[in-house]
Amino acid sequence: MKKLFLLTTTLILLISCSKDTPTFEHTIIPVTTKDDMEPISDKQLIDSVTLYIGTGVNKFDYNYDNKNRLIDLHLRASGSTITDADYLYTYDDENKLIRSVVTTDRTIATYDFSYENKIPVLVTYADASNPKNNLIIKLKNNGSQITDWTEFSSATLPEKEGTTSKYIYENQNSTSQIMLFPPESGGKVSNTTNTEYGINKNPFIYTGYKWRLPGITFANKNDQLKETSVGIPGTTIRTSTYTYNKQGYPITQLIKSSTDGGPISDTKYVYKYIDAK
Repeated sequence: MKKLFLLTTTLILLISCSKDTPTFEHTIIPVTTKDDMEPISDKQLIDSVTLYIGTGVNKFDYNYDNKNRLIDLHLRASGSTITDADYLYTYDDENKLIRSVVTTDRTIATYDFSYENKIPVLVTYADASNPKNNLIIKLKNNGSQITDWTEFSSATLPEKEGTTSKYIYENQNSTSQIMLFPPESGGKVSNTTNTEYGINKNPFIYTGYKWRLPGITFANKNDQLKETSVGIPGTTIRTSTYTYNKQGYPITQLIKSSTDGGPISDTKYVYKYIDAK
């Protein structure tokens, strides 16, 4: 997978799960929310996410249209290696996401999504700063979820097949991801990630997109409790503990992460919500 493609997709992944972060010390700002300021609807959308990682404080702000569709997302980073980013989302008249544009100080990355029978089947990725990074991603599905991503470099012809990711779901949650090396490298498993869920709501249950696609967060149903990744550089275990609002949405998430039993690192998220229209 190309480095700039990883950059733009990793920024989204950071919102829902922080991986392989270094051990650090930081001041966690406590959250105090008055009852009369809390959203009251059972259907809530994320208004903002604040990520405390290392010595940095990173703020994600979300905006929606009158159909509760995420239309833009803005990341402003401070004191960390994460770069600022702006995400713009475009939908068609059938509410299908057809384009995601991610702008950073390094590049403008565009994802165009193609559908058949209202199901995504192809992603075209273009990197404005370096067309050699351009990709297409061919998708497979089971009728209700995306089950396979396979990347192909579109910088040269014929297209060169790259990595493949396979996904397994249960109860509207993404429970397993299996990544395979490219065929030229043997096509063997490079990484396996298994995720366990709780019974409370996932922060992105209504903010995320119903199809697993790059450039936007997937709408898992429940809160992630434990994630186990086996591959390079080893076995990494991440466990999450939460505090919740009255409607069962997380308002704080503390992730403790360790690789091969080594030092434990902490990452904290603070979520704020608005009622859906």
